[in-house]
Amino acid sequence: MDSLTQRQLGLLFRKYRTDRRLTQRQLAKLSGVSVRTIRDIELGSSQQPRRETVRLMANALGLTSREHTEIEEASGRRVTTEDLRFVFATSEMPPPSPIDALVGRRAELAALAGSLRSGGDRLVTITGLGGVGKTRLALEVAVALHDMDGLAVLWSSPDPLHPTSVRAPAQLGAVLRSGLDALRGHGAGELAEIIADQPALVVLDSWTAHRPELALALLQDCPRVRVLITAADPLRLPGERVVPLGPLAVPHRHTGPAEVARVPSVELLIRYARQSRPGFRLTDANLHAVAGLARGTDGIPAVLASVAQWLAVYEPDALCDQVNDDPFGFFDGLRDRITARLDALDGAERVLLERLSLLDSAWSVTDAVTATGLPPSTCARLVRGLLVSGVVRPASAQGRSRFGVLSLVRSLSCAQPAGVGAA
Repeated sequence: MDSLTQRQLGLLFRKYRTDRRLTQRQLAKLSGVSVRTIRDIELGSSQQPRRETVRLMANALGLTSREHTEIEEASGRRVTTEDLRFVFATSEMPPPSPIDALVGRRAELAALAGSLRSGGDRLVTITGLGGVGKTRLALEVAVALHDMDGLAVLWSSPDPLHPTSVRAPAQLGAVLRSGLDALRGHGAGELAEIIADQPALVVLDSWTAHRPELALALLQDCPRVRVLITAADPLRLPGERVVPLGPLAVPHRHTGPAEVARVPSVELLIRYARQSRPGFRLTDANLHAVAGLARGTDGIPAVLASVAQWLAVYEPDALCDQVNDDPFGFFDGLRDRITARLDALDGAERVLLERLSLLDSAWSVTDAVTATGLPPSTCARLVRGLLVSGVVRPASAQGRSRFGVLSLVRSLSCAQPAGVGAA
């Protein structure tokens, strides 16, 4: 250790001791280190302090994880995995902070947070169309678990709005970020060694890893870790719980005026509209147009946000007419996004979707069986696949299991259906 490093270490120990209003003699009594050794370290006149001496003094001072890391770095020795594990255990490590309030996902939030919190499900994958709000829901789940239990959160995402975030001391944070990057590619690196048997939530947003078994290996090596994933498709791993996330609820054509404002898609549309048109509000004059916009966008949050921007130049009724004429003209890449999702369906799912797209009202699996002639078990499996893909949504029907094809999907998939039996 050179003289500059010795001086830095001494100044840190002196600062932490005086912050805690301890004399050198009191620190010596608490740590078991002699007064002379403490004085020499603080003056920077000591040679390389023994690791055990540094540990005893740090523990006696009750250093925070950040202060502990600063001491380790200033002592000039390589920080070991054991050191990082200690800092991990004593760090708060919150998730990224949301920049807006969550709308209309109370039931999903409660179910996901409750399941992950209890440990009943340790691997959960949220699926659905792009823009439906998978990332935003995952962030809210992470915030809830951290707030309720102080659970450390490791957030990994390629999304520039919610990028990878590991809010930990510098050296620990760098190692954990490296481990998260490795988990998306070829292995977990030091991630599993540092977490070990400590509780944590690892969130892998927009995960497209070619080796999904890496997530399973992390769960096996770290028995108190939970993994929450957002992805287009399930990982199909043992123990995985798949949660299909549909769009926000939209108002029915017969929904009463007093109820329209409380429909989640309308609430979010109005919030977005006020960003480009301050003072915008729901009135008797624009009620039907706003409800029509919510239906025309299928209640998909990202599409609602894009369409709402056009209220800066359109009146609601005019914009509603435009959206009805060309629903893909107000969100860049929407047609390609849905087309890609349809192309990913297998042949039987695609044929079933085409037949169901002809049904105007909400339908059940029994209705699907009647429309196709497929065996009930086969039809139920295909409907489940369409639900997981996000092209079909649950439809409110007084507690009964009813579904509906998204209107945006219907407009691209309502070609004359092929022979269902053959498919």
